[in-house]
Amino acid sequence: KDFSKYPDLEGKNGKICGPRSLFLLSVCSRSPSQEKVPTIESGSESPTPQFESMRSVLVLDGDGDGVRIEDSESLHLREEITIEARIKLADSGKFDGGDAVLAKGTTNEPYALWAKFFKCDNWAPAAFFDSVDIFGSDEWVCSNQLIQLGQWVNLAITYNRQEAILYINNQEVGRKLLEGGLTENFDPLFIGLSPVPGDEDFAGEIDYLALWRKVRTPEQMSADFEGEISSISDAQLAGLVGFWQFDGNYLDSTSNHNDGQPLGDAHIETIVKNDFPKPLSGPD
Repeated sequence: KDFSKYPDLEGKNGKICGPRSLFLLSVCSRSPSQEKVPTIESGSESPTPQFESMRSVLVLDGDGDGVRIEDSESLHLREEITIEARIKLADSGKFDGGDAVLAKGTTNEPYALWAKFFKCDNWAPAAFFDSVDIFGSDEWVCSNQLIQLGQWVNLAITYNRQEAILYINNQEVGRKLLEGGLTENFDPLFIGLSPVPGDEDFAGEIDYLALWRKVRTPEQMSADFEGEISSISDAQLAGLVGFWQFDGNYLDSTSNHNDGQPLGDAHIETIVKNDFPKPLSGPD
């Protein structure tokens, strides 16, 4: 494979990424814009998510940590997808390709979601969908808002063969028109890292993550985040295929048993009331 035509992306600390796998049909083609990308402002219609007094979260340090979930038929999503995650980013001290929340695969990625990604202006959140129908297409969608470090947010993406829409705290922050269904693989699903090509490990905390084989409406996603999908059986009938709550373990709460195994220093901690999320601030 000749990678010479895919220029490296240069950053303030030197080279920060090389060419992504040709399986992804994408390249490091430009540096992030210096134009400031706004953050979600406080006082917006969608408030910062709140928590009960104590809960468990997945803690990752951004250096090879994550959760590996073996492949199953329930994870082969080609027509519709919704990914919902409650996350809090931390500073890993590294300047790499981004912070992956979820990615399917080790050779190609039919679907993946990042809280920060190098292909977006100022490292905004992003999602990728690998279309089976359009060879060489660049099926990325980037957010027009940033996620601030140390603040809890609800991050979600929907896909339906025609478009992908990104949400932060139930506000639409990015949309892209797409065509065709998705490729599939028999590789594991990863939470908190993207092995294609690597160096995109999540640093921070993940409260929970839900994966659906249907598009959720903004109203349904708001209810999911507020009620935390209290009836798993009803949610499965509505398309839920995986639900990881990290309540002392890495198990999938659905009957699909897409249970995870921790990698590296991934571990679960209990957060208490003084770790409640703070209001999101606006741009400086």
